[in-house]
Amino acid sequence: MVDTKSRGTITPAADFNAENVVSRLRKAMRGIGTDEKIIIDILTGHSNSQRQIIKKKYKTIYGRILNDDIKAELGGHFEDVCIALLTPLAEYVVDCLYYAIKGFRTDEKCIIELLVSLESMDLRYVKTVFQEKYNQDLGDFLSSGLKGEIKSFISILTSKEREYYAEADEQLAETDAQRLLNASLSKSWKSEDFLLSLLTMRSKLQLRATMAAYEKVAGKSFKEAIKAEFTGDIRYALLALVESIENRPEFFASQLHEALNGPKTDDTTLIRILVSRSEVDLADIYEWYHMKYDVDLCEAIYADTSGDYRTILLKLLNPWKG
Repeated sequence: MVDTKSRGTITPAADFNAENVVSRLRKAMRGIGTDEKIIIDILTGHSNSQRQIIKKKYKTIYGRILNDDIKAELGGHFEDVCIALLTPLAEYVVDCLYYAIKGFRTDEKCIIELLVSLESMDLRYVKTVFQEKYNQDLGDFLSSGLKGEIKSFISILTSKEREYYAEADEQLAETDAQRLLNASLSKSWKSEDFLLSLLTMRSKLQLRATMAAYEKVAGKSFKEAIKAEFTGDIRYALLALVESIENRPEFFASQLHEALNGPKTDDTTLIRILVSRSEVDLADIYEWYHMKYDVDLCEAIYADTSGDYRTILLKLLNPWKG
């Protein structure tokens, strides 16, 4: 199991001058035609916090809302990426969760992907932002659009607080691993709260130790045990949680591979991961994609996309490339 030091691809611009930036943006969108290259370079060349300053400065100087001008000038998935980049990250995550329930169809994979990958502190903040924006409790809202085992899983995931351990407790890991093995052998996982409580309340550091201990006593990986015990959506959710705990960049690499290799490109997932992870661990995800599939992620995206949409996605992966 790997615990990598996370690395994003997007960093704050040095010598940031918001007034100069908004002047370039306004020129790019004024008159006949739009200079998409300038828009792409600016949005991928600044951090999310700098983009919020740019939005405010744009409104102050021109009396216009940048998002509205972007929507008027652009379209399609290219517009979707630009608007996502202009949205504060927590609000973007909140919107993704909201429309995963209120969209054309319930997107359980989106909900699972976002929730299993959030750190405890980030989840608390996302819950606060969701309450402020939609005047609803996040857990209650998500549960209202879900049913069955996945509803219970999401309810627990949004209501429990993870413990914090500066170091893994090996004795506790061995005890938990043995208890998990006993539950597995007695076929009682599905009726016990222990499994979900363990996965949602133990620290991720502690869970990595528990999974390693489980493999020693069980003679098989924890993921293999889940695959043998569960089916359907709950199996997918538990595997996603375990994979995210074991190695989050590898988990996202797998999500991207699935998005790029289905019957058709899952652009919603592709945009969500590249935008939300661009300042977190997208460089690590990029490397894991190549290690896992022996394919360059840039080449995979290039083959599945086109136009300015392709260009801005590739710039998110490699903003230093012209």
